[in-house]
Amino acid sequence: MKVKIYPKSYNLEDMKKMSERERERFSDAMRTSLILGQITCLAPICNKFSWFSIRVIVAIIALAGEIFMTVISMMWIYSNGISISKGGVVFFFGCASISMLLFIRLAFKWPELMRHWSQVENNFIYLPHLKLKCTGITVVLLTFSAIEYLFELLYGMMTCYSGQEILRLYAQKKFPQFFEIMPYSTWHALPVMFIGSVALLGNSFTDQLLILTTMALGDLFQSYTTKMKALQGKRANPNTWKVLRSDYIQLYDLTKSLDDCVSHQVLMSCALYVYLILVEMHHGLISMVKEKGERIYLLISFCVSLLKICTICLCSIRVHEQSKLPLKVLYSVPPSSYCNEVQLLTAQVLKSEATITGSGFFYIKRRFMLTVSI
Repeated sequence: MKVKIYPKSYNLEDMKKMSERERERFSDAMRTSLILGQITCLAPICNKFSWFSIRVIVAIIALAGEIFMTVISMMWIYSNGISISKGGVVFFFGCASISMLLFIRLAFKWPELMRHWSQVENNFIYLPHLKLKCTGITVVLLTFSAIEYLFELLYGMMTCYSGQEILRLYAQKKFPQFFEIMPYSTWHALPVMFIGSVALLGNSFTDQLLILTTMALGDLFQSYTTKMKALQGKRANPNTWKVLRSDYIQLYDLTKSLDDCVSHQVLMSCALYVYLILVEMHHGLISMVKEKGERIYLLISFCVSLLKICTICLCSIRVHEQSKLPLKVLYSVPPSSYCNEVQLLTAQVLKSEATITGSGFFYIKRRFMLTVSI
């Protein structure tokens, strides 16, 4: 029989009520975010997966459109020569294509990940208001992305002449790589603009997924530490420590499962935002841009990109930091409670790297963020 350990601030009746009424599943808390992702960027991620579902078919069509725009952009560079701005267009649509491909991959793995997550979170006192927290973060991130996109859209249209040709002028200015090889028509402009919007919002949804999943995983480790602190300075039998060690191993396995699902997204997001920040610094800070409106857009885009990459890194770092906090409790175990299970748990916490990686190329810890900032 599994022993439940609760912190001092909860009594058994409170915990029963929380288990039956107030406990919020992470899969349920993510529902609003996933629905918005399906609407805004056609991401097919949901709690059930089928290759023949409408979501997946639409995502594959969007992937084909983004690959087409990437190829067109590469041909455009080959014909007109390369520059930082033109290279950014290829990089943007290339990352969007990879994002959509990774969304399909994640959609395939998501149901199994949520089943694993539900099994693990049954053993912990989950923090309340999880759904509210996930929804709030989703709204904030989408608001920032919408402000950036709308400002860019309005500025692009304001720089065009007014009148009936504003859509044509904007589309030709925004997607010159397409309209150099295809004649303009409204039926050409609207799909291309739609693909561009899906690509931009897809990158935003990737950030959203990374922030929410790593935040929730950090909360699970925090809940585990809370369980550990309930034993600080007290005597506990070996069976209790065995249960705690089993719980930690489950959390470590869940971290590895999540990393297997999102590590490629982490690498792609870091590469994309580092490139965008460097390009925006090149254009804005070196004063290559003279128009006030474009300077304001570059400043907003720079701040949003910096905020997103820092938030992704900090949420991922928190997973690693929280995974090491049980050591403070383990180092204060009284001699009367010290046993082989405590020794094994201490070794497990010390040697296990419960971290999110960028496709295995780097581990997101404090040292990584300090290295990147330097």
